[in-house]
Amino acid sequence: MAVDAVVSIASDLLPKLDSNDCITGDTGDTVDTVLASYRMLAEGGANIVYKLDSLNSEDEKYAPLRNCVLRVRKSVDDTTTKQIANCFNGLISKVLEPKFLVELKLVHLTEDFIDSLNLDLHQLELSGWRSTKHVGARVKPDAWGLLLTDMTSDGTLGKGGGGAYAIEFKPKWLSQSPNAPPFSRRCRTCALRAQREFEKRGSEKQSKGQSNEPGAAEAGAAKATFCPLALLSDDRATLAMIARSLFATTDYAAVDLQDQHLNFFTARFVDFFTGQGDGLRLLRRLQFLQQRMDPYGILATGIGPHPEHITLIDMKRFQLAMTLRDCSLLMKIPLSAAEPVEARLADLDLKSSKAKWEEWRLKERSLRIGGWYTCREEDGEGTGGEDVCVLNEVEWWV
Repeated sequence: MAVDAVVSIASDLLPKLDSNDCITGDTGDTVDTVLASYRMLAEGGANIVYKLDSLNSEDEKYAPLRNCVLRVRKSVDDTTTKQIANCFNGLISKVLEPKFLVELKLVHLTEDFIDSLNLDLHQLELSGWRSTKHVGARVKPDAWGLLLTDMTSDGTLGKGGGGAYAIEFKPKWLSQSPNAPPFSRRCRTCALRAQREFEKRGSEKQSKGQSNEPGAAEAGAAKATFCPLALLSDDRATLAMIARSLFATTDYAAVDLQDQHLNFFTARFVDFFTGQGDGLRLLRRLQFLQQRMDPYGILATGIGPHPEHITLIDMKRFQLAMTLRDCSLLMKIPLSAAEPVEARLADLDLKSSKAKWEEWRLKERSLRIGGWYTCREEDGEGTGGEDVCVLNEVEWWV
């Protein structure tokens, strides 16, 4: 379903979105209006992203809307879009290169346009199209939205020898947790994944009366599984396996890759993350910041659930580290070798310590106490099914 919007450019040169059937606003502050159409692209726990379907103007003053997606905030907390934009511009953009970040621009949203978005969400629910875990959530009555660089496929891949393949993944923890025990055989990401897979299999067996035989418990949507530490390996064979895993599970390009395209995109992915490639440089920067902002871990002395034990600097640094451990990397790999690979980080809203602090602390403790770092969880070795971690290949006795 599509949501129509009337676009105008306000006196502050920021675009403004109003509902299609209600052209309002201070006419003295706006000039001209055109019609745009948006459709939902993706929905997460805190935000909804819309893709521009059409814009009824070629005027350059509407350029801020082209090649951008619209992100709006859901009514999940007190965080406003302007606060997110201020944090991005005042902090995130200071520690990472602009070429590796989605561009971010504010856009005015009228109450009528927000009402139109919420009406569309209701219609999507009635049609059964919206995910059940998001049913009932609505767009926050915020006067602002964000225009972000559109990193999705344009649907022209392979047509006339052009187009690009788009993928998205989370680099996650690019170094071990500071609170992991010595001689760990899993990194933080692999330990948590093993724990979740074990718990999922247990719940499925209990709810469906399944036996211990493999098969049905593993059924479901395929996900790319790899150790994030392997992204920094600078090893072509390892990175090729990661690339093919991502290409096999992503639906961003909405196309079936032919063998020659798959080989070509795999080679470009590998080149990007090896040697002097920009991708390897970006990941090393992320790794450095994660380590620098959180050298001691959530369980260290002075980092706990009580505000009096946490300095403001500790809190902000740890928030930034956790944000960088959960951001997304969006890539567009052109079919033309003459065009560079584009990679930008997204989902960089600063993690809220109020909502997350205790959750992070309990999660870290459960991984340590439960033996998930050392592969000694539950009733034996390796019961979580995790076998891809780089640390599991390290011979500690050498």
